[in-house]
Amino acid sequence: MNKNVENDLKESTIAFQVNKAKIAQSLNWMLISLELESNPLNDLFDRHACTDIIAKAQNGMIYSIANRCNFKEDWYEKITIRYKRTSGASTEYEKTIKSIEARAMTASIGMQIDVERDDEYNMLRGVVYDRLRLFDYIRKNIDFFHTHRMHTVKSDGNLLLYCSYDDLKEWGIQHKVI
Repeated sequence: MNKNVENDLKESTIAFQVNKAKIAQSLNWMLISLELESNPLNDLFDRHACTDIIAKAQNGMIYSIANRCNFKEDWYEKITIRYKRTSGASTEYEKTIKSIEARAMTASIGMQIDVERDDEYNMLRGVVYDRLRLFDYIRKNIDFFHTHRMHTVKSDGNLLLYCSYDDLKEWGIQHKVI
């Protein structure tokens, strides 16, 4: 793992830990981070089922969540999804589409939080959304995303797909801003 990726993962983990109680209270969910404790089951879910967090909702249902932390102001109120890596390694998008098509386990809920990059790691806002519907929507409208919702990351050349919270509303994808 390169230094930038390691640093991003470390900062994202800290940001989640700092804001975990606020997120859990806002959603009325119990949250368990799989990235905070390394063991074979957690690693399996994280690497192969895009699951970073397990949530137990008030109704007793258990949900798998793919989580991202956004530190860049230009990207606040946008959901980003890694689409292609210059290294050729599998991406979140590729693994999720493959899982959907195979009816295999994958995170059903997405969560992205906008966080101030300072010593406090304060969460400004976030969104929890129906990840499977969003990914299916992207798959069915991939030409639109290629031409209107794709970004090349300057630091590594990787490609991101993105959409705004307002896009979710327009596309009829269930979500909650927290």
